[in-house]
Amino acid sequence: MRLISCRIDGFGKYQNAKWDFLKGLNVYSLANGEGKTTLATFLRAMLYGMPTDRGDAYGTRGQYYPFQGGTYGGSLRVEWQGKVYEIVRAFDKKSEVKDTLSVLDEKGKACDALGKVPGLTLFGLNEEAFLRTSYITWEQTDIGLGHGIGQRLGGLAADASPMTLENALKDLDNYRKKYQSDKRRCKGGPYSGFIPETEERIEEIRQDILKKEENEKLLSKVSAEYEAACAEEKIHSEEIERMQTADTLRARWENYRLLLAAAREEEEKAAALAAAYPAGFPTEEEVAKWQASHEELQRIRLQGEVRSFAKAELLAEKEQRFSRGVPSEERMERTELLVDEFLTAKAAEEGAAAVLQKTNKTKSWLLILILAVAAGLLTVGILLVGKVLPFGIGLIVGGVLLLLADMLLYIKGLTAIAPTVPNGFSERVRQMQTRLESIFADYGISATDMPTAYSTLKAEIESLMSLREEKAAYEKETEVLEERERILAQTIEEGLRCYQLGERGWQNAGRDAKAYAMAVEQAAEKRARAEQFRTQYGLVEEPQTVVGLDEKKAAQRGLQENIRVLRTKMEDLERVVAELPRLRRQVEEEQECLREYRLEKERAERAIAALKKADENLKERYLAPMRTSFLRFAKKLGVEWAESVALGENLEVRFEAQGALRREENLSDGQRALAALCMRLALMDNLYEGEMPFCILDDPFVHLDEQHFAEVAAGVRALSTEMQILYFTCHEARKI
Repeated sequence: MRLISCRIDGFGKYQNAKWDFLKGLNVYSLANGEGKTTLATFLRAMLYGMPTDRGDAYGTRGQYYPFQGGTYGGSLRVEWQGKVYEIVRAFDKKSEVKDTLSVLDEKGKACDALGKVPGLTLFGLNEEAFLRTSYITWEQTDIGLGHGIGQRLGGLAADASPMTLENALKDLDNYRKKYQSDKRRCKGGPYSGFIPETEERIEEIRQDILKKEENEKLLSKVSAEYEAACAEEKIHSEEIERMQTADTLRARWENYRLLLAAAREEEEKAAALAAAYPAGFPTEEEVAKWQASHEELQRIRLQGEVRSFAKAELLAEKEQRFSRGVPSEERMERTELLVDEFLTAKAAEEGAAAVLQKTNKTKSWLLILILAVAAGLLTVGILLVGKVLPFGIGLIVGGVLLLLADMLLYIKGLTAIAPTVPNGFSERVRQMQTRLESIFADYGISATDMPTAYSTLKAEIESLMSLREEKAAYEKETEVLEERERILAQTIEEGLRCYQLGERGWQNAGRDAKAYAMAVEQAAEKRARAEQFRTQYGLVEEPQTVVGLDEKKAAQRGLQENIRVLRTKMEDLERVVAELPRLRRQVEEEQECLREYRLEKERAERAIAALKKADENLKERYLAPMRTSFLRFAKKLGVEWAESVALGENLEVRFEAQGALRREENLSDGQRALAALCMRLALMDNLYEGEMPFCILDDPFVHLDEQHFAEVAAGVRALSTEMQILYFTCHEARKI
């Protein structure tokens, strides 16, 4: 299996980039930040996809989202089992749910030969196992067996369950411990697990059965006490019923006595009201009449207190204006005629001046029009002289003649206009104006505008007449109200005197009359009810009072409480005893479960022993090949101390130093890097049978010195003849 090429549409800093890969060694020497890790990450993402960024605003997807935007993804062409496939992916910025994946065969048609996870199909490893074998960086120096690798070493299928031996043994042991643990729950206490817990439950149930059997004996004793208490309570109940019958008769007599007392109380109330009204009670109509008269009288008196003529000041002002007397209708008509005559004469004189001024304006416009026409003829004639000589000369002559005529008319107009407009109005008009001003001045009215002054005088006269009428109506209304007040007061006084009522006594008379009628009615009704009650229950004479009923009831309550307690106790015991059949069945069921639990524990112990034996056989199959491969690659890479390395059962590295095996943590960073590389190459050698995959080396030799790096470089070149290697470095000194 090898990589052929890749196309990056958009991934990190790369956009529309293409890479071709050689079959052997591919070296990419780029400075930091030039995109080595980006390319390696792209290859891994094309094979296994990328997880959703969860809770991290700058996760893997956000980190490699195209810097310039656009399509996020690309394609990768691979050769596998002699055929060429193209893996095409498009990634979402945050979620793998929106990603797209398609695999194209050699003819460019979609196929499912590589499955949903191409890396799993191509390598037979999940992403974690792939990162621990074919994807080697300077940070990854851990050497032990990773999840998903042990399955392949054991010859299992690539899609097998991810259960490891350690996990299987752990699960089986945990399953065994569910039935009975190896340690006690507390010092000196019982073990935990289904078996001891079931044994404890069986013992607890047996103890519970013994207690309930004791309760079964107690139930018989309590039942006898309960029956005796019920018999005694029955005797008390019969005696109490007899005493309650006599007590009920006594209570009914008391009710009869109370009904008679209520009737007598109403009779006394009616007698007291009748004594307060020796002349009798007034009727409702009379009381209503007095009430209405009183309310109207109060309203009239209140109105009289605030009543006044509101326009008195305005009337006084008008009377003062016309202190010399109000002008008659005849004088007002003469004044109106004088105003009309004054306005007519004034308008005639003003019209003559307006006509003269209008005539002068008309002549001025005619002169201007003639002058404009003459100027137009002269202009057109001058323009046509050069083209149509006779016609042009004719127009010029016509314009000159019109101009001369206009001048003559203007001179004539000046001589015709004479100073005909008078300097002021005539003497007759001035006399009429003086007379009118004198008339209006008598009433305090300005005569600037004669029609307005006349209208004002007329309005003032009408206002004075209206105010005089309003005052007369006010005085008439006052007389009517005073007469009504006298009649109302007389009506109320006559009513009080008729029924011998004191001042304001009529206000309570209606209420007392109703109360008296009600009391008489209630007295008769209550006395009839008392007689009916006595007849109904056959009451003839007062019965004797019952003695000792309360003590008898108290004794009965004590018996009833004792019966309640015994009944509750008996019911509780019955519920407890009723559990005995269920508990006996439960003991049998728990004993059956206990037998099953002991069998399951034995099966788990046998399975653990068998699995451990199988594990010993399996490790013998892969430890020896892994050590052989490890030593072969270590020799190629110049690891002189490789012979001292031993592999543990989980492929953990141990090396001999000063006669003792040391852990891999005791190696230097350079030694750990070489050991990790050799281990991954050995894993690949044993995992992939027949077809070695490609290997990505992301600057894993940063901890090596020049001598060791030279040896490793030679080894990598030699390895490239066996497999495809993509080698990334950021330093020319580490370039192979």
